[in-house]
Amino acid sequence: MLSVGNYKIILASNSPRRQELLTGLGIEYTLKIMP
Repeated sequence: MLSVGNYKIILASNSPRRQELLTGLGIEYTLKIMP
């Protein structure tokens, strides 16, 4: 798992490519789709 310090990554996009990149890098993130 890649350390990003004390930051929480919030992905506010349903882009499968962005999710794939973060997952591939081992970065934990929260997915929140904005209406």
